[in-house]
Amino acid sequence: MKASRSGVALVAAVAVLLAVQGCAKKEPEAPAAAPAPAAEAPAAVAPTADAVPAEVVPAETAPAADAAATVAAAAPAASAVDGAKVFATYCATCHGAGGAGDGAAAAGLNPKPASFVARAFKYDPNGNGTKGDLEDIQAIVHDGAAKHGGSPLMTAWPMLSAEQLQAVATHVTSLGAS
Repeated sequence: MKASRSGVALVAAVAVLLAVQGCAKKEPEAPAAAPAPAAEAPAAVAPTADAVPAEVVPAETAPAADAAATVAAAAPAASAVDGAKVFATYCATCHGAGGAGDGAAAAGLNPKPASFVARAFKYDPNGNGTKGDLEDIQAIVHDGAAKHGGSPLMTAWPMLSAEQLQAVATHVTSLGAS
């Protein structure tokens, strides 16, 4: 019986160490450096006889219109990628890569991490009567669950920027979408 208790204690200790390691506060990544300015401007190119003046090019085929459309289409996708990246960095160890509450450290945690796939939100920090809306998720991630009556195992991540909080909250809500 004594060997059984020490085995359980060892498993629990390893699980706690995994949770602490995975949930340890991490420094946010530094933004990428801006590219260095070009040393010289390219030489002007003389117009050719077959060049078409800018006024003749229809607006829908103009390069500026194509660039604007590309940027507009890429903006929502960039936010989703950022939220997934923040989630993978700070949340997946406990909540799992897919948000089902089945991360590597989940086996040793009591209470178990929330399943975002099952939309198992427990708290309403903004007090609007709806648990798990974007503001609630942002507050729990920023403050930790203990501040809102939950487990201290859900640690606070106050170093995340407002944009990162918004992105990860949006990602978390997308995990339970049907």
